[in-house]
Amino acid sequence: HLALLSLLETYSTYDPAILDQIEFIVIDDGSPKPIELPNVNLNVSLIRADVNKPWNSAGCKNLGGVLASTDKLLICDLDHIFPEVTLAKLIRMRNPQNRLYKFYTRNPDGSTARPHPNFFFLSRTNFLKHYGYDEEFAGNYGYEDTMFYRMHRTLGNPILKLPKKYYKMERSLDRTKGYHTLRRDLRRNRPIHERKRKEWKEYGPNGAQSRKMLRFAWTLMEDRERVPSKLPKKRPFWIKLWPLRYAKSLFRRKV
Repeated sequence: HLALLSLLETYSTYDPAILDQIEFIVIDDGSPKPIELPNVNLNVSLIRADVNKPWNSAGCKNLGGVLASTDKLLICDLDHIFPEVTLAKLIRMRNPQNRLYKFYTRNPDGSTARPHPNFFFLSRTNFLKHYGYDEEFAGNYGYEDTMFYRMHRTLGNPILKLPKKYYKMERSLDRTKGYHTLRRDLRRNRPIHERKRKEWKEYGPNGAQSRKMLRFAWTLMEDRERVPSKLPKKRPFWIKLWPLRYAKSLFRRKV
């Protein structure tokens, strides 16, 4: 809880022009004590999974993707933070479409590590088109992240690395307090992974992906909108130009 509060409080100090264009979606995966959001001026939603399902990372990420308001989607975990320079870059970038971007990690000591296997910047449309993360792995540890990565790579969706200057940072957290006690045991999910790899060869990567998304109850606890730093520019002449643009689109179709 404290780790989440400090994270949102840090983000709330960022440039208002950046925060005006970002929505934070927090998924509470059945924590023992209900979470309360701090009093910060952010676009932020808090969703709580009503059932405490172990290792439901796939389901929580899918829930965040479904509820997102924009087509640019940044998937991340609580133990990392994105600096202003990175978020500003993502806002400026074109829609990722079928591309997935990964981030180099800057450790607390200043060193740079390889990109984390489960942090992505991608299109929400592309995410949902391929059914998000495979929730057949939910309930036990492992393989949902590698299957997600390999599925998109096999489908031909480019997986790129952003330059090192657009990084994410690992947070200095006390993992002995307020951290999960779940065991990282791959024995249950390993047979599922092996079966799905065989199904890939027979039916293609989409054929191995489970369609069972969000088969758990959840509740929207809070949904806040920040006070914007400035209003968007008015476009009073768009309706007068619309007939011309529509005529051009019809001409292109005929050609």
